Amino acid sequence: MVTIAACATTSPATLEMPVNQFANEDRSLRGVEVSRKLTVGLCCLWLVAVGGLPANPQTNASSTLGPITIGEGVLRANAESVIMPEYPAASREKHTTGVVVVQLEVTENGLVEATEILQAPDQMIKRAVEAAISQWKFRPTVLANRKRRVRGKLTFYFERVGSHFEVHNPVGY
Repeated sequence: MVTIAACATTSPATLEMPVNQFANEDRSLRGVEVSRKLTVGLCCLWLVAVGGLPANPQTNASSTLGPITIGEGVLRANAESVIMPEYPAASREKHTTGVVVVQLEVTENGLVEATEILQAPDQMIKRAVEAAISQWKFRPTVLANRKRRVRGKLTFYFERVGSHFEVHNPVGY
């Protein structure tokens, strides 16, 4: 429970509400003092969180915040440097085809820090995707004037087209 001091033009009042209920209305309640104007009819209220919250919103460095999960379309749109995976010769010789799904984490500066192959048809294709993805670079993601880490998934299709083997992005990318 967090106490919210409500000050109107006539007289101050005190309201109490669960922090998660108010946080749903104003996400900035978590970790910072909140000043919010609510208009009810002709009356304007300014809400200020009182107690239990740090006075300085800068105390949370962006490195202590967890990564933001983004969709594949957003992740691909933010890619500045893209290296497509090569189809390994040994996989081509075995006629190996399939889908690769890789989850990656990107630093505040747009560099790939970690990859995890969630699905791959063989180890050689898995290594080819890891090698390619580690070279990708992204535009930094900025949220609330802070660069943020992001996490997302990419999909690649290793396919045989006629007598050729090709690596494709999902349709639309």
